[in-house]
Amino acid sequence: RLVHGSIKIELKGESMRKIQSPLTEGDQ
Repeated sequence: RLVHGSIKIELKGESMRKIQSPLTEGDQ
């Protein structure tokens, strides 16, 4: 159960990072 939750959080963080990465790069 805990492992499943951590995996979901990791996936969410990765997706958010991918969305923020291009935005921050373009800003700079």
